[in-house]
Amino acid sequence: QYTFMLHRNSLPILGSRSRVCRFLGELTKFRVIRQGVAFACIKRALDTFERYNVDLVCILMESCGRFLLHQPESSKRIQLV
Repeated sequence: QYTFMLHRNSLPILGSRSRVCRFLGELTKFRVIRQGVAFACIKRALDTFERYNVDLVCILMESCGRFLLHQPESSKRIQLV
C-alpha cells in the first residue's frame, strides 16, 4: 500500500514521497514490516530510474540503510545495492 504512493507520478518529491520513504525506513528499522518491502521499493525505483527515483532511494538508504547492512539476513543483499 505504501509502495503505491512512492511510484505515483503526481506526488512531489519534497512532500509525500519523501515522507513515505522515511516512514517505510522507520517501519523497517522497528521490524514492523519485512525487510523485503524496503528492498522491493529500492528495486522498483532503480529499475525505472526516472524522475525522482534516485532521491527516493537515497532517502530510504538514509533512514534504514545502516540497519539493513548490519542485519545478518540482509547484509549480503544490501552490499549488492
